[in-house]
Amino acid sequence: MIVAEALGGDEASFAKLMTAKARALGMKGTTYHNASGLPDDQQYTTARDSAIIGRALYDRFPEYYKYFSTRTFDFRGKSMRNHNHLLGAVAGVDGIKTGYIHDSGFNIVTSVNRGGRHIVAVVFGGNTANARDARVRSLIENNVNIAAVNRTSPQIVEGWENKEANAKDNTKENVKESKDKEQTASATEGPKPGSTDPISRIR
Repeated sequence: MIVAEALGGDEASFAKLMTAKARALGMKGTTYHNASGLPDDQQYTTARDSAIIGRALYDRFPEYYKYFSTRTFDFRGKSMRNHNHLLGAVAGVDGIKTGYIHDSGFNIVTSVNRGGRHIVAVVFGGNTANARDARVRSLIENNVNIAAVNRTSPQIVEGWENKEANAKDNTKENVKESKDKEQTASATEGPKPGSTDPISRIR
């Protein structure tokens, strides 16, 4: 909540920023209504959209992505274990996240890199953590060996980034115009992806 208020001014405004960002990344079936992910009748997402954001994390933040594969870490004298039980148990699994709330069950977004092949598997609504894990294991084993060795999907970028890349041969004025039109989808005037500049709160 503190982060949401710092970036958006209030939780509702931050949820709108998140939704706009989701749309910019191509997540057409996602609408955020709070900052926590707790149940809300107006908040929803899809397995496809979770795969998109999983791929976006992998593409856009490789320097931080490695943290998803951390199996344990020590904090104040206690060993904290990753809730992704597939790490170290299924070959090639390197993230991404698990989740559980009563209304949606046990969920997981899992990245697998094996034999030069990379897939993202998503399971929603498991009755138990074990059932969820068994289902995603099955998805992995049934699909990773038939996945392409070479990348078949484009990198996840926001609409305005894609537009700018396609406009390289245009004049500077046309590039600026297309960027201005498309960048509204990113919902902020903050730093570009990958920047180390701080994010300023919206006033």
